[in-house]
Amino acid sequence: MRVLYDVSRLLSRAERTAPTGVDRVCLAYAEWLDQRSDVVMIPVRGRKGRLVTVDQTWFRDFVRSLRARWDGRTVNGAARHEARLLAALTHDQRPAESVICPRRWRTTSRRATSRACCANSSDPGTPRPCRRPTSI
Repeated sequence: MRVLYDVSRLLSRAERTAPTGVDRVCLAYAEWLDQRSDVVMIPVRGRKGRLVTVDQTWFRDFVRSLRARWDGRTVNGAARHEARLLAALTHDQRPAESVICPRRWRTTSRRATSRACCANSSDPGTPRPCRRPTSI
């Protein structure tokens, strides 16, 4: 049996570090369909009002990497930052420096410090500029 499986939602949610309940269900269906020997899953997505196929090998790898990321088995920049925050919140002692804005990201200029204390980077794991230096 052939099944056209719409993977548009999974593809659009690929950059999220944590899935919603619907995301988990979509991923589970994709994995389930892929494991069935009696089913040929054809991943498709909507584009300009039409269904287009997604390469099956690429999609299989995508599903594996998405599962690993959402299960916490791979670490990207945002996940590292979230892990650092969680560790600070659950630790018995107060951290030596701010977890939100570590010293290595702070600027040295008094004027710049009042505007922003963190470096602005395109890496999603790097914290965004904060209003003023803070300590946790």
